[in-house]
Amino acid sequence: MRMSRKWARRGRVMVYTGIAGWIGMELLHLIALHGRGPQPASDWIWVLGALFFVVMLAGWGVLWRYCRCPHCGAWNIRMPSPWKRGEALHCTRCGTRLEYDDT
Repeated sequence: MRMSRKWARRGRVMVYTGIAGWIGMELLHLIALHGRGPQPASDWIWVLGALFFVVMLAGWGVLWRYCRCPHCGAWNIRMPSPWKRGEALHCTRCGTRLEYDDT
């Protein structure tokens, strides 16, 4: 059994998008606090921040659901990158090699 590369890519893209959006939301909030941006936009900044937070949590959920060790079911934080081929990592619990389905 191997892990799904498709779900690993989707999960990581969602997590990175959520983190980048959250950082962008924080920068917009700081600009609005210093009076350089429009003040009514600060309500939308919090809505965007909440949406990016939900996207980030959904990405972690996808990674938790689909990117587990196929042998013992452990969730590994350090899983192989879905874009690099041939990167070998091993499960921290059982020691089996973590591979994707099309490698």
